[in-house]
Amino acid sequence: MTSSELIQRYLLGLATEEEVRELETRLASDEQLQDEILLQAEFDSHLRQEVQLTVLQREEPELALRHLSTSSSTVVWKWASGLSTLAVTILLCVLVLNFPAHKIAMAYPTLGHVTFSGPLSEKNIWAAAGRGDRNGIREELRNHLSVDARCENGLTPLHIATLFQQHATVELLLSEGANVSLGDAEGNMPLQMAAFLGHTDIVRLLLAAGADPAMRNHRGFNAMDLVALTWSNGLESFYRNVEKELGQRLDLARIRLERPKIMALLTDAAPKASNSVPNVSIWQAAITGNTSVIEQHIKMGTDLNIREDFGGSTSLMLAAIFGQLDTAQILIHADAHLDSQNHSGDSALHLASFFCRQEIVELLLKSGADSNKVNNHGLTPLAATSVEMNAELRAIYQHVYGSLGLKCDLDTINLAREQIAEILLRYAV
Repeated sequence: MTSSELIQRYLLGLATEEEVRELETRLASDEQLQDEILLQAEFDSHLRQEVQLTVLQREEPELALRHLSTSSSTVVWKWASGLSTLAVTILLCVLVLNFPAHKIAMAYPTLGHVTFSGPLSEKNIWAAAGRGDRNGIREELRNHLSVDARCENGLTPLHIATLFQQHATVELLLSEGANVSLGDAEGNMPLQMAAFLGHTDIVRLLLAAGADPAMRNHRGFNAMDLVALTWSNGLESFYRNVEKELGQRLDLARIRLERPKIMALLTDAAPKASNSVPNVSIWQAAITGNTSVIEQHIKMGTDLNIREDFGGSTSLMLAAIFGQLDTAQILIHADAHLDSQNHSGDSALHLASFFCRQEIVELLLKSGADSNKVNNHGLTPLAATSVEMNAELRAIYQHVYGSLGLKCDLDTINLAREQIAEILLRYAV
């Protein structure tokens, strides 16, 4: 875990005792890190004050107005502090939605954290499944061990045989009645693993056994989502992480070639669209760029403008924050409100501008978003984006981006802000 992640977990009260000790060890030998945690703690203090003020605004409006009138903070600082609050409210939101903190920026449909650390040389049904030892599996089953027995991370023998591409072992387990619909700790079923890892023959076996390609894991992705994404460097990086976790080399060239074949198999086997509302929230789908879930919500009549409770963000706002262009396009085409405002008064255009999502800024403006909309601090998107990129604002970007797990390249951000300001200026009245 990086030092920045440790600091964030510590300030949010999520750090374990072991993580606190690790942070203390790093702080003792790194003066720069000491300065960083002091800066983060200072921002955290401002952030908590802003949260308390938000509560006052809801419960005692008159008292809150008196507080604002005597505050020595500048308008811009209060707005930027509000964005820090927004970052934490989004973290709270995704934690409540059972989405892993600090990984929310990873929009790739994935299996999440999948690992099997037990040595394959061990004498048990799970290790036997991983190395393809069918006689070992039969012996375990004769000793009345369940074919669906789980080990760490909720993995069954069928999961493990799938992960290690043991085709004949998968056949045996299915013949013994293995349940194809059991999920691991991440909610992944064997079909999702087989599809993502390019095991086409195992996909066929699982589909023939009744596996449902429409079932979703805890991140909201089904087997079709896992093979539909355009191949990219980021996706390859995730596969490399899987290699490390499983301790086996993945043939990425083969996986890439198999994905279209697997998609065809899954599409043919997919059941007719269900009349039930998806079990993944529209906000989580917007954060991760899960367009299939967004389209399902639209089809089922979900209110596209519903706000999450913590920060008051709509799905379009969240898509703007996390740079999910395709999701934003789908929502806008489905008539999502362009100028809805969150608890801080920020619209999707404010947020897309601050988070330097130039393509989404242009999309919103071309679609008719109000470039003169003001937030609770009287700032338009242009005014907010035109604030000088001084040391204080740089620190704000580092804090907000870090809270959301986003990469913070300040030089790139500064250049993007200038370009976005020019675009907004053309639309300003």
